[in-house]
Amino acid sequence: MKVPNKVIEGMRRFLCPKCNEFRTAINPKTNLARCFRCKENFNTIDIAMEVEKISFVDSVKLLKENFL
Repeated sequence: MKVPNKVIEGMRRFLCPKCNEFRTAINPKTNLARCFRCKENFNTIDIAMEVEKISFVDSVKLLKENFL
């Protein structure tokens, strides 16, 4: 899974899978993400579901296979 991202003003931003804007932030302490344009909150599973267009169960499997 590859989520487009870039550094803006010294902070890593990701492309929101819902609105396609880089007005995002990730809290490294909680591993939660927020898009300030569409006001959506994401956890790791939410992002996998949106980016890959897959179900919750398939997202968990994908993350387990690739990141554990």
